[in-house]
Amino acid sequence: MGKEKRKNRLDKGNVGVSSGEFIGFGAFATETATSGPSNVSGQVKLRCSPVYTGSDSILSIQFKKIGQKKDGSTKAKALEQVKKFFEDDLQSKKEQAKALEHLIFLYHAKLNYDDFSAVRCESLLALAAARNRVSKAWATLLDQEPEVFGMVWCASSDPSLEVRLASQKLLKDASKKAWWNGLWRYVSRMLGYGRPKNMFEELFARRSDNAPMTDSEREELDERYERLLVTTISGLTTWMEKFPETEEQLSSRYDNFITDSILWKALTSSRSPFRRASYQLLGTMCQHQKSVVYGPVGSKSLPKLFSSIVAQEKEAANIQALFEVLLLYLKFYNADELKVEDIVKSLNKVLKKACYSASPSFWGPAVLPLLVSIGEDHLILSILRSMLEGRSATIGLSDHLSITCFAAE
Repeated sequence: MGKEKRKNRLDKGNVGVSSGEFIGFGAFATETATSGPSNVSGQVKLRCSPVYTGSDSILSIQFKKIGQKKDGSTKAKALEQVKKFFEDDLQSKKEQAKALEHLIFLYHAKLNYDDFSAVRCESLLALAAARNRVSKAWATLLDQEPEVFGMVWCASSDPSLEVRLASQKLLKDASKKAWWNGLWRYVSRMLGYGRPKNMFEELFARRSDNAPMTDSEREELDERYERLLVTTISGLTTWMEKFPETEEQLSSRYDNFITDSILWKALTSSRSPFRRASYQLLGTMCQHQKSVVYGPVGSKSLPKLFSSIVAQEKEAANIQALFEVLLLYLKFYNADELKVEDIVKSLNKVLKKACYSASPSFWGPAVLPLLVSIGEDHLILSILRSMLEGRSATIGLSDHLSITCFAAE
C-alpha cells in the first residue's frame, strides 16, 4: 500500500516542471496522447515496469540479457530479437504491450546512456517497431515517461550515424510540439548534473563498498558524460531551429516556459566541446528565440557573461563558433545592458594571440560585420590594431597575409 501511494505521488509529480511546462503551440496538438494508464483491449492497464510481466519465456531471456549483461554485442543482439517480437504480426498485442512497458523503462533508465552505439541504435529500432505495432500503448506509456521523447529527439544528434538514422524512425510525428515538455525535462536534468560524478551517482550502479573508481573507469565515465551532454545540447539546438517562436503568436514565445539561465551553464565549462555546442545553441536562439536571449532570462546573465566567455576561449577549434555567436548576439543587443567595451577588451586579447592559431579563414570573415555592429570608432581602431599585432603570433606566412587582408577590408 505504501509503495502504491509513493508511485502515485511520483506519477503526479511528472505532470509538470516549474520552469519547463509548455503552454503554447496549440496548433500542433492534433495528436495528443492519452493521459494516465489506459486499457488495451479493455483489460490490461499500462504502466512502465522495471520487470517484464509478460508470459513469453524467450522474450524474458532476452530482456535479462539487455538489463544485466555488460557486453554491448550481447545486448544489441538481444534487442534485435525484441524488435523482431514487435514486428511479428502473429504475436498478441496484449503481450507486445507488456513487452513495451519494460522496454520503455529500460530505455529511460539504461539504454539511452549506453556506451555502445549498436545498443543505442537497436533500442531505438525496437521502440520504432513497437510504436508501429501498438501505437496506443506507445502513446499512453510515453505520456507517463515524457523524457523518452527528449532522449529520442536528442539521439538525432548522436555522434553515431546509425543512431541518428534509427532515431528518425521515431520522429515521424515529432511535429507534436506538446512533447516539448519531455525534451525540456531531459535537457534540464542533463545540464543540471554539472559534472560526471553527479551523473554517475544519479544514473548508474552505486558501489556498495564505496570503492573509488579506477583511472580507466573514470576516463570511460568522462567520455560518456561528454557524449551525452554534447548530444543533449545539440539536440536542443536542432529543436530551436525547427520550431522558432513567432511574434504573431504570443503563446509560442519560449520565455513563457524557459525561466532560468541553465542553458548558459555550459558556456563557461572547462570542456571545449561543451562550449562549442553551447555557442551553436546560443547563436540559434539569437535568431529564433529572441524572447529568451534578450528578455528577462538572458538580460540577467548574458551581458555580464559575454566578456568572460570571449576572454576564456583559447581553443582554436572553438574560435569560429565564438565569433559567429558574438556577431549574432551583438546584432540585437540592448546598449543599456551590455558594455561593449568589456567585450572588445576581451576580444582584443584573443586577436593579439592570433586567435590561438585558428585559421583566419574561419574567423576573418566575421570581423567586418562585427565592426559594423560595434559601431564606435575608437573600439573599431583598437580591434584593427590588435589584429595587426596578432600577426606576430601566426605560425606561417599564409596566416600572416590573411590577417593583413582582413584588416585591410
